[in-house]
Amino acid sequence: MLVFLVGMMGSGKTTIGKMLSYEWQLPFYDTDEIITSIEGKSVQEIFDHQGEAYFRALEKELISTWKMTNCIVATGGGLPCIEGVMDIMNVKGKTVYLNTKPAVLADRLKDDTQRPLIKDLLQKEREKKLKEILQQREAFYKVAKVKIVNNSSPEETVAKILSKVKKK
Repeated sequence: MLVFLVGMMGSGKTTIGKMLSYEWQLPFYDTDEIITSIEGKSVQEIFDHQGEAYFRALEKELISTWKMTNCIVATGGGLPCIEGVMDIMNVKGKTVYLNTKPAVLADRLKDDTQRPLIKDLLQKEREKKLKEILQQREAFYKVAKVKIVNNSSPEETVAKILSKVKKK
């Protein structure tokens, strides 16, 4: 079983992904970690030196050439918004959208200084920016096969996913 977790930064893709990995005894991968390992730079450094378009091209290439079939994958927040990528993920595996309110996202990310799109923003500005980004991305996220409201604890979210996505 291949599961791609999609959603905004701070929606819990990594946390939930690791918990699902444990539950289903499947390997866990994070697309941002794979890309930074290959490039030898952080996401921030890639954005700063090569730009967002370069990073998005790396993300699309990674998903387009994805070969593993039994794992849990946390995707970058903008990855599903790249032309055709949600279709690719829906063909290759199951996509799960972790739908999280902007206020919850802003709170979860309040101490995070590594996110290029929201770094250096105060709480109110961060929430406003996250709401704007979500409005731009939500149509892509909603193409996911499974939609989970994720405004509560990781344990509750994992339980919801386990009830909706059956391991083969």
